[in-house]
Amino acid sequence: MKTPGILTVALWLSAAPVAALAHGDIDAKHGGITKTQNDLGFELVPQPDGASIYIEALRKPDQYKAADGKPLKDDILHAPLPTGPKGQFGLHLVQSHVIPTYSKNQKAAKDLLRFMQTKENFEPWFETGQGFYTPPTSGWESHKVWTANPVMAPFATIGKTGLAPGYPGEPNAMAAEVLSKYLIGNMFAAAIKGQSAEDAVKSCEGQLKSIYGA
Repeated sequence: MKTPGILTVALWLSAAPVAALAHGDIDAKHGGITKTQNDLGFELVPQPDGASIYIEALRKPDQYKAADGKPLKDDILHAPLPTGPKGQFGLHLVQSHVIPTYSKNQKAAKDLLRFMQTKENFEPWFETGQGFYTPPTSGWESHKVWTANPVMAPFATIGKTGLAPGYPGEPNAMAAEVLSKYLIGNMFAAAIKGQSAEDAVKSCEGQLKSIYGA
């Protein structure tokens, strides 16, 4: 696992600012952690669902304001993760409909799914979601919902870039364990807290090998 990618991570971790974990002295307006750095003040607010921050600001523009007093919804942008050596990918929530083999209503269930997912029935639901629910097929990438609200436009192509944990391997129990233990995030956090980048990467690599039996 000693690859250029690991070296790149180590170099990036070496440059990560320790101030990213510091607490500032500006007032927290939304119950979060504040910090002032280079004349830039920001507040880190915990949310169980990151997308809900924008959706909530969109629904209640008079309640959520930016530092200049303007609606927060107009100060939020989305962007895809940067492209790396192996391409551009993203981790997105995937929802599927299934019909258990033991169901006694196989035909009715299939008919219901076909009805729900025909364009004339699915499209109004898709438009109501304003891009929050993204179909995985390419035919929806040019839908008017993305131009109606450009903030959501980066999600138009997640059917192509959204990959399951463990890719290009199988999305199995080992991949799920890596995800549930936050190994990659903890690696970055360890380096930010002061551990050397090389040691942080080595520790993460050791845990990955232990899980995958490498």
